Parts: sequence; C-alpha cells; structure tokens
Amino acid sequence: MRTYLKIILVITLNLVLSCSVRNINYDRQKIEKRYAAKYDIMIDSMMVKFKNTFVDRENIKSIKVNKREKIIEISQHKKRIFSELKNLKIDSLSSSLREISKNGLIVFNGIPISDLNNSKIILDPNSIKEFSILSKKHLDTTTTWYNHKGNLVLISTN
Repeated sequence: MRTYLKIILVITLNLVLSCSVRNINYDRQKIEKRYAAKYDIMIDSMMVKFKNTFVDRENIKSIKVNKREKIIEISQHKKRIFSELKNLKIDSLSSSLREISKNGLIVFNGIPISDLNNSKIILDPNSIKEFSILSKKHLDTTTTWYNHKGNLVLISTN
C-alpha cells in the first residue's frame, strides 16, 4: 500500500512540476539558443520574433517560461514603444537613420545591413549601447577598404 502511494505521489509531482511556469534571468544568447526556435515569445502581450527584437535589459521586470504552452513572457517595468531600425530617430534634431546612412552601410551588432528597407529589426531605443557615425570623408582618409558612397553607421545593443 505504501509503495502504491509513493508511486502516485511521484507521478503527481512530476506532472505538476513539468507543466509549471518558471522564471529565468535575461540572457539573450541563452534564450535564442534554447527557446527561440521552439517557443513563442511575447513582450508585454505582443508576439515578437526574438531574433530580430532587441529590448532594454534594464527595463526587464521578469521572464516567465511556460513549458506546457511553449510561451516565454517578458514583462517590462515601463511599457516602451519599439521602433523598426529603418524608422529609428537618433534624436529630435536629426534625421532618420535612413537619411544618415544614405548610400552607406549600417553595421548592427557586427552584422552589416545593406538594405535597410528589408531589415526586420525592431528595438527599444534605450537598448542601444553605442552609436557611431563615421563620415565618408573620414573613412576615405583613414581606410582603404571602405568603398561605399556614404557614411558608415555602427550600432551595438546591450
């Protein structure tokens, strides 16, 4: 009788624990490797493609992994408006990224983006860690490898 109860207890615990929701820390590479292909990822109830979405690490409140429903829910402290990379405004005085990089090249997290219009990258503007614009004139005098007709824009996120 006791072994029967122990078996039922073990099976019940297995079912309850395997279907549970658990919290994880934000580690972009880990989430991309382990979960992005198999799980749907939601940021504040908005379904996103995680590979192309960049969030501000400091604004993340919690990340819940729901194994049963194959969903990862990312909640933020403050709800932020995500913008596409092609529509990104550098500041209120400057032009859009599209105009700054006209005929040039954008390098986003080490990946060159030649066609900004077809780029599917969306990001929280606060996730940008570093932003540099190297002018064509500067590149012509310091490098021999850069042969575009415009500026080189370097963007990296946290």
